[in-house]
Order: sequence, then C-alpha cells, then structure tokens
Amino acid sequence: MSVEAIKEEIELYASNYSPKVHKIQRDPVVEPVAYEISLPDIHYGKLHDLNLQEVEDQYMSVVRELVRKAAGFDVERFILPIGNDGMNSEGMRRTTTKGTPQEESAGWKDTFRGYWQLMTTAIDFLKERAPVDVIVVSGNHDYERMFYAGDVLAGWYRNDANVDVDNSYSSRKYYEYGENMLMFTHGDKEKPADMPLIMATEKPEMFARTSHREVHCGHLHKEMVNEYRGIKVRFIPSICPNDEWHKQMGYEAKRTGQAYIWNKFTGLEGYLQANVRV
Repeated sequence: MSVEAIKEEIELYASNYSPKVHKIQRDPVVEPVAYEISLPDIHYGKLHDLNLQEVEDQYMSVVRELVRKAAGFDVERFILPIGNDGMNSEGMRRTTTKGTPQEESAGWKDTFRGYWQLMTTAIDFLKERAPVDVIVVSGNHDYERMFYAGDVLAGWYRNDANVDVDNSYSSRKYYEYGENMLMFTHGDKEKPADMPLIMATEKPEMFARTSHREVHCGHLHKEMVNEYRGIKVRFIPSICPNDEWHKQMGYEAKRTGQAYIWNKFTGLEGYLQANVRV
C-alpha cells in the first residue's frame, strides 16, 4: 500500500469520529497577536521517573499556565507546533527512526493513542479561546509515527472550523502571520547557518512578503539562539525529564515551556515561560 493510500485510510478513519463543529463566535481583537505555544521533545513513552498520566498532567499544566500568563494579550490565533520527538520511538520496534534502541514505559499502541489524545486535549482547550493552527513536525525519534499521528488529528478536526492541521509531507513546515515568517523543523539535519537560505529558497514568495523571520527547532532540549543575516535560529527547550542514560552521562537542562508573542506587523514581541514544577 502506498504512503498516499495509508494517509487517506488514516484520515478517513479519524473523520468518522469527527463531528462538524461550526466556527466559534468570538469578540473582535483590537491589537491582534498570534501566540505560539511550543513544547517540543516531550518524548511521550520514554522510560523515566514519571508515568504517562503524570507526563500528560505536566504537559497540560504548562499549556494552561502559558495561556494564563497571556491573559493581557489579544490572541487572534494559537500556533501549536507538535511532534519534534513528540513520541520517544517508532513504536513496535522500540528504536529511533535510525534504529537506536529505546526503553519505553508502555506498549506501542498505548503510547501512540495516548499521544494523539493528549494533543486533542490541548487543542480542545485552546480552541475555546482562539482558532488553533497545528503544525506537525517529525523528529528523529518519531519521524514515521508523527506523520501517522498528524493524519489522525487532521481527520479528527477536518470538520472543525476552529482548527487547522498542517501535516503536509515536507519535514520543514512554514507559517505566515502578517509580516512574520516562521520555519519549523526538528533541527537534527540542517546546519543552523544554512537555514535562512533554505527558507528563502523553499518559500521565496513568502520570504519576499515578510519582514520578520525565525526558524524554530527542537532536538537539543535546551534554549540556544543564533542569528544569521538578521534571521534568528532558535532551539527551544523541552519539559521532558531525563531518563537513566542521560542522568549517567551528566546531561541536564532546565525543564521549561515557552510561548512566543507575534505581533502581526512588528514581529516577535517577546516570550512567556513556564517552568515545570517538580
């Protein structure tokens, strides 16, 4: 069966459970911003000190706190990048996409279903406040399974006027909001210094229309920002706890969730942060 046929089958399956939801009537915004809640690399299913329910509770706690902190802004749209190693492995074979063995806390069916259902919980919470644009980004742990999860979500929300899901085939996703251009990629393949040129080459018309441009990546589990010819390449921190191997190796990073405030005309106005409470 071809990839296209599998994609259609998954989306059709999910659409059977997707009621038609009309666009929610909202008050007009005066100073509109897009609010990007970016929580990459949660590695759902990784074996560590938390069970799946605790992982889900922490994820939603961070989402709610970031939304609460943005109460003073006129949020016109939520941007929700998902994936970026949303799941810890490719499933039944318990390895990364390239084959590195992974220790899992649950079976592959439970982690797949648990992950996409967690994403629906977050999306449903956000869409009550503003329309949600979901950007599906595959990682190096879940390149295949994230595509399948993205298609489940695309089918689930296909009749919901408040949610748009971008699960297109490209590993790099682009998003345009006013004069802002964002590229989303996991960050494990491209060289950071090459990313601005990749943006301009792959989406020249969007590049020409916009004045403020950034690349947002996961992969490193820590915050790191560089600027190349006026374009920031931002590696975003993770809320994922360390597993035993990372503890033994001495790797440590602040478990932090961040959300970015995009003014339609003047670009990034800053970000808000929620630190995981342990």
